[in-house]
Parts: sequence; structure tokens; C-alpha cells
Amino acid sequence: MEKFRREKLVENELKPKEKKNLAALWCDASLGTQEMPQNVEEMSNQNLKDWMYKSLMKEILIIIEKWGLEPEQELINKIKESKNSSERAKAEEKYILDCHQKVGRFLKQEAPFKEKSLKWDSWPGIMKESEDMNCLGSALIGIELLSRANIKNFIGSPPSHIINIVRLSNGDIWYLDFVNNNVREIDPKVIKIDKVPCLQLEDPNFDFTLIPLFETKDVVYNVISNFDFLKEMVKDDKIQNENIDKQAAIKYYEKFKQVFTRIHLSDVRYKLYSKQIKLNGSVEMRREKERISGLQDMVAKAVAMIEPKLTKEEVTLLIKSIGNNSTLAKDFLLGKKGKLSNKAISPLAAEFLSNYKNNLSKIKIKTPDLYQQIIERFLFKLLKKVELNER
Repeated sequence: MEKFRREKLVENELKPKEKKNLAALWCDASLGTQEMPQNVEEMSNQNLKDWMYKSLMKEILIIIEKWGLEPEQELINKIKESKNSSERAKAEEKYILDCHQKVGRFLKQEAPFKEKSLKWDSWPGIMKESEDMNCLGSALIGIELLSRANIKNFIGSPPSHIINIVRLSNGDIWYLDFVNNNVREIDPKVIKIDKVPCLQLEDPNFDFTLIPLFETKDVVYNVISNFDFLKEMVKDDKIQNENIDKQAAIKYYEKFKQVFTRIHLSDVRYKLYSKQIKLNGSVEMRREKERISGLQDMVAKAVAMIEPKLTKEEVTLLIKSIGNNSTLAKDFLLGKKGKLSNKAISPLAAEFLSNYKNNLSKIKIKTPDLYQQIIERFLFKLLKKVELNER
């Protein structure tokens, strides 16, 4: 497989005032503890980004220790003591799965139905407060755990998501999404879009077909982007204030309003990370984002059909019944099986699947490929809910 490479790029220099304001936002809102360097206004863009990354990971290390996610030294030693790439890859795989279990056990402490926003649990300051994480928070923890064992890892950044991508010593590629309980080996092609290496894959386990790759230190871009998105949501009148994500955004924005209002984050993102901005604007990524948005919207509507008229206990039983019989449910929804036996699946689940199939009948006729993608993603999400509740 082609090696992942990074291209050097000369970027626009931030003004001294921009550097100071960004550092203030970073210390107060992102880190929550550290003081900014005295010479921050004199730093180059690269030195500023390096400091932001190091300070970020310093706080993530504290979180790992506090949450009991410290890796097993014995597993790290086995990786170091491996005699060849094949043996080392097996030890690396075992280490990854152990880290996955640790994160899973921590998340299991949370109630399966989280009536709170996780959208902003993506930097140390708020992660410490909420004792929770979203995909970005999970990726930050993954970076530290993987680096601890000297496992080569990258940031995977498909639209509206972020994960850890690992290359084992034998060349195998792994997809790590700890927070969504999706850890697996993948077999992608490696392509380039605007000089950025991307994994191209066709797999029903994923909404996306393109995963741009960046070095772990570039995760700072994702944190800054989330700050920018938070500000946008606060000001967006189209999003109702009752929305739990917006409520959380308003609360956090008001807490750090003084540092948020001093800086134009969209300008900072472009000056520091123009390669990411250019990639996001490419034809390929815009097309991918539109495709994913349409697919996820349909899947979300399908999942939402479950909840309005049911109690939480009924929802749990319904999800479990369908999730544990996903092959049977898939055959029925795709027309490979005519009827569902109440002996194989609960009456409630059978009724739901029949209604679901009828509601999507027009899509099945007009765009059968899209219909199959919706079914596969819907069942995959239900299966993951079952796994999350049982682990």
C-alpha cells in the first residue's frame, strides 16, 4: 500500500494580536487550566500550532489518568519485544482492542439514553466538566493511547466526523471510532485529493466513502473548527433555543464570551490550516458531504420513527429484538423474505419493520441502491446500540 505522506505548505502568518487572542481562547476555553506563553505574539504560525497541540495533549493525558484509561504496560512491552512485523502487528492489534474495551467500560457508566448534548465534548476543558466525550474527544484520547505504544496513527476526517486511523507494522489499516464502538480492519484504496492522502472505501458499515488523512498534530484544526461551529450555532436564528445542542453552545459561549468575541475563527482557520479549507471546498468532498447528508437524514428519520409512541423500556426491547435478528430484518426489508415470524422476532419489532418498509417503498422503487444503503446503515446503527448497551 502507498505510504501516507504530508506535503509542506507555506501559510499566511497571523497578526500578533490574532495570536494572542487565539492563545487566550485556547487556554481559557479549550484547556481550562494552562497559562499562555509569554512570547506568544512572537511565535511563528508553526510554533503556535505546535504549542497548541502539545498543551492539548498534556490535558488529555490528565483525563486519561483520571478516567482510568491508562494502557497496560505489559501489552506495550509485548509490542516492543516483538521479533518481526507480523508478531508486532498481532501485539498492536491486542493493544488496540484492550484500549477499546477500556473506553467502552468508561462509557458504559453513562445511561444508555443520554438526554444531554455531546456535540461540544471535544476539548479537555468541557470533557473534564462533563466526564464524557464525542468523536473528537475520543480521537484525542486515541492519539495519546496509540502514541504511547508507538503505533503509527493518523487523524481520519470524513465530513462531520473524526476518527483514528492506524497502520499496523504489517501494513494492515484499522479504523478506530472508540466512542461509537466501531473498531475494525479496513481495506481501502489510497488516493489523493488536492495533494491530501485519502482512504477510499466501499463498506456498508460506513456512511462515507472518503476519509482524508492528516497527521495527529493537525487535530488542532478540528478543535478550532468546533469552536467556530459553536459560535455559528449560537447566532443561528433558524435553530430553536430549545435544541439541546444550541442550549449547550449558548451556555459555553456565555461562559467564555470575552475570549470568543475577540477573534474571527474563520480567518484563523484559513491562515493556519488552508490545506484543510481547500480540501473541504473540493468538488469531491462537497459531493461526498451532500451524499452523506442525504443518507444520514433518511436514516435519522427512520430511527426517529421508533421513539415517539414508545416508552424507553419498549425502545430498548425493540432495538434489542431487531439488532439481535439483523440478518432476518435485512432480508425482510430487502424483499428476500416475505413475512416475519413472531417466534423469531418480537411482535412490536415485526410491526415496526412492516411500517418502516411501507414508508420507504417509494425510495425502494425509484432508487433501489439508496434504499439498500439506508437499510444497511439503519440496521448497523441499531446493532451498535445493542452492543453499546450490553458492553
